[in-house]
Amino acid sequence: EKNGIPYLQMVVSDTGIGISAEHIEHIFDDFYQVDVHHSGSGIGLALVKAFVELLHGNIAVDSQEGVGTSFIVQLPLKLAGTLEEGLQQNAKMQNLKEGAVFDAEQNIFDMTYKAEEEQEKPIVLVIDDNQDVRDYLKSLLDREYIIVEASNGKEGLEQALKHTPNAIICDVMMPIMDGMECCKRLKSELETSHIPIMMLTAYTMDEQRLKGYECGADSYVSKPFSANMLKTRLKNLLENRKRVASFFESEKEISKSSLGKVDQGFVQRLKQLIDKNMKNSEYSVEDLGRDMNLSRVQLYRKVKSLTDYSPNELLRFTRLKRAKQLLATTEKSVSEIAYEVGFNTPAYFTKCYKDYYGETPTHNSH
Repeated sequence: EKNGIPYLQMVVSDTGIGISAEHIEHIFDDFYQVDVHHSGSGIGLALVKAFVELLHGNIAVDSQEGVGTSFIVQLPLKLAGTLEEGLQQNAKMQNLKEGAVFDAEQNIFDMTYKAEEEQEKPIVLVIDDNQDVRDYLKSLLDREYIIVEASNGKEGLEQALKHTPNAIICDVMMPIMDGMECCKRLKSELETSHIPIMMLTAYTMDEQRLKGYECGADSYVSKPFSANMLKTRLKNLLENRKRVASFFESEKEISKSSLGKVDQGFVQRLKQLIDKNMKNSEYSVEDLGRDMNLSRVQLYRKVKSLTDYSPNELLRFTRLKRAKQLLATTEKSVSEIAYEVGFNTPAYFTKCYKDYYGETPTHNSH
């Protein structure tokens, strides 16, 4: 009994190797692992502590190395408060089940979204073999992102090809295909090479980070991490994604850019195809996707990520840039130039030109 209130005490003990004084202070911390070489997420005990405190109880641990460990949980048998407060408490319990452990500053999320808002969210693929970690990341991110999950590298590759996400969060240590190999494969495939990848690791070794960067990783986050730090890193990764500053740079400039080899080849091929089909007003985004061996969705997301334009905008802007060049260097009429750069009518060309440049197409306008 405490202060006249009866308590239930539960003790769970083992006769294992025990926990050292160095580790015992941190075992209830989010993501803390005594031994990172064994399976586990470091969330379990933090979740237990959250449940116990939610029920106004307390949890303690007593351990001796080489002897064993005991966990002592004390819960009040009767909770004070009204029925309404009890229902609110039950709702919080449900949220904890669904969202694993929340940081102290994390609010219980309102999980209702408008359908149209859902469509505007970036897609983030989370690849991790531990369900607790996937649930935790989902609870942190699914207010701002559409979350797709995979439990190993092989499944992650399949999901990346299927969904073409805007970013990928990938654990390093996984069965079947580890994070390093998964990252390497993602960066070598045309459909996924542009996607920024954040690696999660329980290690802080520089050698492993170097290996990850050599595989193409764009960012590293070491466990344990704070919710705010991970969200900020992810946001920056998306906002600072490498862009082709001027899509029609010379081949030499493209090869000197910070893009990987796969993406350099993609940009060069895309540029060549658009140049080749400039005069063909019937040449569409579907045709461009077919010639690039990508689906419409894959083409859209890859082009948008690399250039900040949709394929449709890119085709139109490229034609307008060529028109501006012809206006400045030839004596051809506006109508002739309109047809030469692939517009069906001079009137539509003039409208698009004015929308883009803020002036009507005239010779020597530059």
